[in-house]
Amino acid sequence: MEAARSVAVEGSPAEIGRVFVYPNPTRDPQSAGVSYQLSLGGPIRLSVVDISGRVLGTRDISYDPVHPDAGVDVGLSTVPLRDILDGSTLAPGLYLVRVELFQNQTESADVVLAKFAVLR
Repeated sequence: MEAARSVAVEGSPAEIGRVFVYPNPTRDPQSAGVSYQLSLGGPIRLSVVDISGRVLGTRDISYDPVHPDAGVDVGLSTVPLRDILDGSTLAPGLYLVRVELFQNQTESADVVLAKFAVLR
């Protein structure tokens, strides 16, 4: 599913484009991937949240402009869902992936949410 919501800090050129989980819906969350597109490289945080708002797993990816890690450079990137949380314990239901791009260490430049479903 495509991104559901985007919130950007005014005046910031950093932006997250499409965000989606594939396959969606999934019967095996361990094999699913979170894909997202960045307009500028930067540190990001990926979180999986249940529908009550509880954070189930988080992965921070730092950014070094000289030697950027995979997943924080400009363009489309994919991170396996299993790198964010142990999906084998997810009950069937609806979940959100939150992708947050930072313009510095503490200030968020853009946040995008995407829905995905787990079937058993």
